[in-house]
Amino acid sequence: MNCFTKTSLLLMVLALFAAPVFGQNANSPKGFLSESDNASVCQNPNVTTSPVFNQRAWNVQFNYPTHPDHPAQAGIETDGTNFYITQWNNDSIFKYDMNGNYVGAFTISGVTELRDLAYDGTYFYGSNASANIYEMDFTTQTLISTIYAPSGTQVRHIAYDDFNDAFWVGNWSTDLDLVSRTGTIINTIPSATHGLSSIYGTAFDTISPGGPYLWAINASNALGMAQLIMVEIATGQQTGIIWDVLPDLGLSGGIGGGLFTHHDIVQGTITLGGLIQNNAIFGYNLEDIIKPIDAGVNVITSPITGLGLGAAEQVTVILQNLGFQTITGFDISYQINGVDTVTEIFTDSITFGQTYTYTFTQGIDMTIAGLYEIEVFTTITGDADPSNDMAGIMVYSLDNAADKLVLLEHFTQASCVPCASQNPTLDALITNTTNIDKVVHIAYHTHWPGSDPMYDFNLANNENDARVDYYNVSGVPNCVIAGNQDQGSPGIVTQDAIDAEYARPGLFNITGEGVVDLTTNTIQIDVSFEAYADFPYGAVKGHVVLVEDRNYATPPGSNGETYFPDVMKRMFPSPDGTNLNNPGISDIINVDFTYTVQDTTDVYELKLICFVQNDMDKEIYMATALDVWVMNSVNEFSSSDINIYPNPSTGIFNVSNVANSNITVYNTLGEVVTEITNASNNASLDLSHCANGAYLVKIISNNNVVTKTVNVTR
Repeated sequence: MNCFTKTSLLLMVLALFAAPVFGQNANSPKGFLSESDNASVCQNPNVTTSPVFNQRAWNVQFNYPTHPDHPAQAGIETDGTNFYITQWNNDSIFKYDMNGNYVGAFTISGVTELRDLAYDGTYFYGSNASANIYEMDFTTQTLISTIYAPSGTQVRHIAYDDFNDAFWVGNWSTDLDLVSRTGTIINTIPSATHGLSSIYGTAFDTISPGGPYLWAINASNALGMAQLIMVEIATGQQTGIIWDVLPDLGLSGGIGGGLFTHHDIVQGTITLGGLIQNNAIFGYNLEDIIKPIDAGVNVITSPITGLGLGAAEQVTVILQNLGFQTITGFDISYQINGVDTVTEIFTDSITFGQTYTYTFTQGIDMTIAGLYEIEVFTTITGDADPSNDMAGIMVYSLDNAADKLVLLEHFTQASCVPCASQNPTLDALITNTTNIDKVVHIAYHTHWPGSDPMYDFNLANNENDARVDYYNVSGVPNCVIAGNQDQGSPGIVTQDAIDAEYARPGLFNITGEGVVDLTTNTIQIDVSFEAYADFPYGAVKGHVVLVEDRNYATPPGSNGETYFPDVMKRMFPSPDGTNLNNPGISDIINVDFTYTVQDTTDVYELKLICFVQNDMDKEIYMATALDVWVMNSVNEFSSSDINIYPNPSTGIFNVSNVANSNITVYNTLGEVVTEITNASNNASLDLSHCANGAYLVKIISNNNVVTKTVNVTR
C-alpha cells in the first residue's frame, strides 16, 4: 500500500485548485509580441518568468530563457548543433547554441515572417501561414526551393514525417494535411476528428509505442496553459495524453510556439522540445513520457461539501491510463483522515490514454459534521510513476451553511481595446434578472496598456497591483471565478459557471454594513465573520473591499468606455485582508474600519464586497455584498435642493441654492481645479480651462456636505 503524508495531501489540493493564467512579457520597444489564436488581451509588461527544476513526472531535460531583447519569437527547430527561432512578425531567424546561449540573427532573401519550422536532416522548412513551404539552408542562409501546396492550404505549423518523406501542416484549428515534396496532399486528418484548436507547433513521433504520432502545442491566451497534445496518426484522434508545460518550466503564463523532436541533444535520448513564445526553450525526454504501466488518479469528483451529508456518500474518482499497456485487476483504495482504508479491486480495463470514472461500492458515513480529508490511490505492480497514483480532496459536512454569492474578480483597463469589446457582454450577463442576485463583482484597474484614472487612484493609495500579483494576471481583460474555479478571458464566465459556483454552500456567515457620515466625510465599516466549519490549514483571510460604480461623460482612457461598475476603491485593512487565524466552528471574528472618503468618490454609488479566502489554494469559502448607507443631516441644506445646470456643459455651470457655502471642484485625480468661498445663493463655476471629463463638486455648508458630478463636454 502507498503511504501519504498530510503534506502530500496539501500539495495535491494546491495542484487541484491552482488557477491558470495567460499572457506574455511585453517589456521591449515593440513589446514581447506573442502570436496567439485569440490574442484579444492587453498584455502585462511586468510579467516575469524564472526557470526552475522539474517539479513533476515528465523529465525536463533543459529549460533555457530566450533573449529578452528580441520580440515575437515564435517557431523553433534544431539540427542538433543549434536551436533556430523564427520571428513571426518580421524576417529574422534567431540562432542559439545547444546550451541556450543567444548567438545572433540572420535573414534569408525571399523568406518572410516564418512561423513553425521542420527539419529533414539536411534542410529546414517553414511558411508564413500561407500555402508556400520554404526549403532553406540555414548554414548558407539561402532559399533552396519552394513547395507549393494546394491553394487554400495554410501552413502555420509544420512537422517532417520521415516515414513518408512529407510534411504534416495546418493552421490553428484546420485539418491536418500531409503534403508531399511536390505539393500534393497525400493524407488528411479532418479537424472534426483530431479536435485540436489554437495549434502553433507540431512534431512527428515514431518513438512512443503504438505510433507514429503527432504532438501539438497550443497558443491560446484564453486557455491559460501551453498544452502538449498527442494525436495518433492512424486514427487521427487524440490519445488522451495532454500536458501543460508551464508548471514544469516555472512559468506563470505563456503560450506555445514551435515544436520538434530530435535525437541525442542529451546523449542517448530522444527529445520532444519546443518554445514558449518569448519565454523559454524546453525539452522533455520523449522516451520517459509514455511508460509501459502507469495508472494515474486524476481527480476526486465526489463527495462534495454540503449540508446534511448522508451515511453512505459515494466516492467517485477519474482514473487515466498513462502507459501503453492496458491495465486491469489492480487495487484502488481510499482513506479518510489518514485512516479507515477501504480497498477494492478494479476489474474493468483501461487502454492507453483512456479515462475511466470509478465509483467505490462502499461509501463514507458523513453524518457527523466536520472536515473529511479523503485520499484515493491505486496500487499496481510495475507502475512507472507513483507520483500520479493519488488524488486528495477536503470535504466539509455542514450543520449550517450560508448563501454564498459568486465572486467575480475582473481585471480591466480604461485604455484596453479588447476590454471595451468584451466587458459589455460580461456586464450584461452578471446583471441580468437571473444573475443580479447571484454574482458579486470587483473590477481592478491595471497599470497597462495606457492611461486610467481609476488605476491612478489606487496607485496613490498603495493598492494598485496587489490582486494582479496574487493571481499572476498577465493580460486584460481577465476574470477570476471564485478564486480558483477558473481564470481567463471574460468568455469563461458563462451561465453554467455561475450556476455551478452559486450551488456551492458558504462556510461563513458575513454580516455588517458601511455608514457614511457626511459631516465628517468618513465611512464607518463594521463586519462580522462567523465560521460554520473548522479551518485547520492554510491562511484564511477575511477581505472587505469598497467598490464604486463610475460613470464618465467622456472616456477617461483611450478605449471609448465611459461606464465602469464596481471599481475597487479600497481594500481593508490592506490587500492582504484580515487573518482570521484558522477559525473553528462557531468562531466569530469582528473587524471595523474608518475610512476618510476621497474627494473624487460618489458616496451614493458605493457598496462593500466581503469574502473569505484561503491563501493556500485561493479557495473562496464565502462571498457577499453589504450595503453602504449615507447619513443625511436634518438640515435645509440637502442634495435635492441644489441644482447644477447645464450639465454637461462646455465649461460654465450655474449652481443654485448654495448661499454661504464653500464649493470645491476636483478632477479624477483628486486635484483641486477651482474653489468658491462663501458663495452667493446662485453661483457660477468656470471650468472652461479644464479638459473634457468628469469633475466632482463638493459643497459644504454648516458642516453638511453634498457632492455632485459635472461633466465638461466640448
